Amino acid sequence: MFNAPRRAIKAAMKESSSFQKNLARRVRATLAAQGHTQKDAADMLGISESTLSNKLTGKIRFNDAEIFSLSHWLGVPSDALLGLKPLEVA
Repeated sequence: MFNAPRRAIKAAMKESSSFQKNLARRVRATLAAQGHTQKDAADMLGISESTLSNKLTGKIRFNDAEIFSLSHWLGVPSDALLGLKPLEVA
């Protein structure tokens, strides 16, 4: 339910930087809608806040494991974070 096939994620991640920026925008929107901080997300992913900040601005790519982890933690299908399905945030 929450995971797009890995090959779909890998294919999507090969897109241009606009894909990464849109992914980052969707992650930021979901974090904000759910009241999570960047520190919360960085701690969950096991990365520094600085690294997460760079990912959330599209400067560094999210890897497939991070997308899977975020989708589970946020309770949002990875397809939605990837832009393959509409993102519904409350």
